[in-house]
Amino acid sequence: MDPGAANPYLPPRADLGPAPSPDDAGAPLATRWQRLLGVVVDGLIYYLASSIISLGPGEVVTGRFSDILKYTRSGLWGYAAGGAVLAVVGLQWYLVSKRGQTLGKMVVRSRIVRLDGRPVDFLHGIVLRNWILGAPVLLVASLGLSARTTVALGQLVMVLWAVDGLLILGLARRCLHDRLANTKVIDLAPYVDPPPPAAAPSS
Repeated sequence: MDPGAANPYLPPRADLGPAPSPDDAGAPLATRWQRLLGVVVDGLIYYLASSIISLGPGEVVTGRFSDILKYTRSGLWGYAAGGAVLAVVGLQWYLVSKRGQTLGKMVVRSRIVRLDGRPVDFLHGIVLRNWILGAPVLLVASLGLSARTTVALGQLVMVLWAVDGLLILGLARRCLHDRLANTKVIDLAPYVDPPPPAAAPSS
């Protein structure tokens, strides 16, 4: 067999983009539309996992995909949907800590890196980048405050999240969560290998 030929017995491999490299320090920033599309793709994946709950014959408790009661009070299919969402969350965390990419970022070919181009780890890619801004929601929900106070605090959290998103409009294209984690998102499109040169015509 020709050593350069593809092995037909190997399983197919998806092109997930290049692995993290120190050269990422000089890579161009991902565009704002690129980052938005990545978020939309990730949200769609979570929505599809959560939609498993609608397959059940019983009454479905409505709510966001992150609402625990939506799954625990909707029967067997609710637990199945909750398990699917948790599986997606675990996969996303693993991919970010290992590759700096969620599934959405793989689709749009972008990657989270440290400001100096080093790959992110679980601390910088998940804890500092996501959990800090997500913690206020869990805190408000667990305090057992009055409905009026909970709504007021929830509105403050929404303002914080709005500020987080609006900072992407700056020249640095870094949201608040990027600044908290000392990260940036780069564009992997320039890393696409160019097509091989055309063969010279035979004389």
